[in-house]
Amino acid sequence: MTIDVRVDVHVHVYVHVGGGDVDVGARGGDVDVGARGGVGVGARGGGGDVGIGVGGWRRVRGRGRAIQIPAARHGPRRRLWVYARAMAFEQHGHTHRLDWVDPTIREWDCTVVWSDPADPEAGIVLDRSAFYPGGGGQPPDHGVLIWQGVQTRIIDTRKGDEHYLIPGPGDPVPHIGTTVRGAVDDERRTTLMRTHSGLHILCGTVFRDFGALVTGGNMQPGEARMDFNLPEVPPGFKQALEDAVNAEIAADRKIVARVLPREQALAIPDLVRTQDALPPLEAPEIRVVDIVGLDVQADGGTHVASTAQVGRVQVVKVESKGRQNRRVRIKLVG
Repeated sequence: MTIDVRVDVHVHVYVHVGGGDVDVGARGGDVDVGARGGVGVGARGGGGDVGIGVGGWRRVRGRGRAIQIPAARHGPRRRLWVYARAMAFEQHGHTHRLDWVDPTIREWDCTVVWSDPADPEAGIVLDRSAFYPGGGGQPPDHGVLIWQGVQTRIIDTRKGDEHYLIPGPGDPVPHIGTTVRGAVDDERRTTLMRTHSGLHILCGTVFRDFGALVTGGNMQPGEARMDFNLPEVPPGFKQALEDAVNAEIAADRKIVARVLPREQALAIPDLVRTQDALPPLEAPEIRVVDIVGLDVQADGGTHVASTAQVGRVQVVKVESKGRQNRRVRIKLVG
């Protein structure tokens, strides 16, 4: 049996044991999977070889360091997890990012692929995670891991070669291979999604009406601030801006996130709204958040599905931050 699949990256390969060979062609290299033997992986960027058997534990070498991956049995088939160097956009290290796949996910089952119970602050790596790790001004999610009758609080994340979840002080740390159930703090995440989308509405409105770029920003659940290159503002600016933002919220515009090839994304006019920033030069793909009819930006955060889900926004204060900048503070009030 032969299956031809174009794969850019992190490959999940399912085979019936004893069913022959599976050949998977990857862009920039080949992935050859033998149902009775091992697995050889070559990927775009020269990912080298990965050797893995169909049972037990094997060490899989990828970029950075080795990590143990379980080959789990599921009824009549066994599952092979194959990791190439070039990762899918939704992949961070060995973690498939469910927060990008579907930001409404709050609970899911997963497996611990790395941890060190003797050093809890080193973090926990899951094969699948809906915890947003923070970035772009949006704080990381909080939540819990539930396993074997115990609970581990997740109070922070650390991004590096992996997506590390930081447990609460004194909480137990599950060992590698443990099946756990993850749960994101729904109130915190949902409020942050509303706040983040509210900032994009604010940014889009200011850019449309004044042509101003963003020079800084920050958010916490339910409140945020954004700095703009606005040397002067007209009388009544604060109330007029609040009214304009809430009119866009009431318009119930769709908010859509999609991943585009870098060249296609950068062809979008005014994609980058920050004054001094561009997406990383090495990124072959860029995630874009589109408030349809108002604002399109490169962005990695989580958002609600429409502007109406933000609720009412109040412009709390407009501050002068030097001769060239104005700081706008907002909060959710409905």
